[in-house]
Amino acid sequence: MPQDAEITSVAGRLLSITPPQPRHITRVVAAAIAGEYDDTHDVLRAIRATLMDATDWTQAVDSPLTAEQRAAWAA
Repeated sequence: MPQDAEITSVAGRLLSITPPQPRHITRVVAAAIAGEYDDTHDVLRAIRATLMDATDWTQAVDSPLTAEQRAAWAA
């Protein structure tokens, strides 16, 4: 059975050869500072939100039923 010192030594060697992985937000901030950030996704998300707000949800395929539709379904 390995001793604690051996486990720590092996773990330390593995950590020393593993490069640090930047977090996603770090990459996004760096890209924004460099002027390389593509905001297409954000623009499309805003357009989709606007369209979804303007949609009549009672006509959507997965919409909740209105009171009239519930009455028709129950009949």
